[in-house]
Amino acid sequence: MRLYRVEAYAPRIPGTQNPWPLDMPLDLDRFVRTDRTRIKDWDPRAIVVYPTVAVPFDYAEVGSRSCPIFSRRMQSFFKTHFPQVIQFLPVRLMRDDGDAEIEGFALGKILASIDCIDRSHTHVADGLWSLTESSNYKVRGPVVCDGSKIGRRHFFRVFGASHYVVCTDRFKELLDSQSFIGMRLNEMCPVE
Repeated sequence: MRLYRVEAYAPRIPGTQNPWPLDMPLDLDRFVRTDRTRIKDWDPRAIVVYPTVAVPFDYAEVGSRSCPIFSRRMQSFFKTHFPQVIQFLPVRLMRDDGDAEIEGFALGKILASIDCIDRSHTHVADGLWSLTESSNYKVRGPVVCDGSKIGRRHFFRVFGASHYVVCTDRFKELLDSQSFIGMRLNEMCPVE
């Protein structure tokens, strides 16, 4: 089994080399925690802000916390092929001046979390495998996953390294046929 780290590649503001950042004036920590708790108190009027010019995308990250946002098309893909893996929370994607809303986007709370870090091949600060307040290890360098601990999951966060969203080769095969904009898959080195 091959594993891939899922990352957003930031679209560029047209005519420049500047990244197209998304921001949201809410605490995003609950989206990146590696628990399986669904968010119950969601307000669908929540606003994600984009700068000046709209750029087409299907997947991006809001802020700097690996909080994914999905287009309607990509939400449909997940609901069809990987149901119950992500809780989709609708948002209003609006230009920073409060005008020009783009419909159909949702933040995604990834519900699948697997404790699969290979501790013999992943380094942590001072060699201590203790969780921080945010339920993460102080990982230094790349996370290596133990493929034997993944089971039948194909899209998940890595417990103890919540900024790592990972998918399997099965997910990649389905995704490659879709031409989604904004998601990059970087191959990792699983230890079988």
